[in-house]
Amino acid sequence: LLGDIARDRGQSKKALAAYGKVIQKYPKSKEAIKAQYEIAKIYKEEKNYEEVAKAAKDLLRLTGNLGRKYLEDERVKGFLDDMKRAGESLLQGQ
Repeated sequence: LLGDIARDRGQSKKALAAYGKVIQKYPKSKEAIKAQYEIAKIYKEEKNYEEVAKAAKDLLRLTGNLGRKYLEDERVKGFLDDMKRAGESLLQGQ
């Protein structure tokens, strides 16, 4: 994905835009799920937890039946666990 190239170059805004285009053009594809996952990861790296929460919610919405196998991926499980812990910490004011 073009977003991967931009992200590898440290261009997170361009990566977010590229991933967004993939989701917009191919919303029911595996690539859209990967793009949404990458969006959430970028926001996590930027410590923008409000956007992480939105991106994670969108990831769950996109996955539906198509993403069941994707959600079984250990990397995705780990990421979602990290997001859950981050959200819990924010709610506790830490």
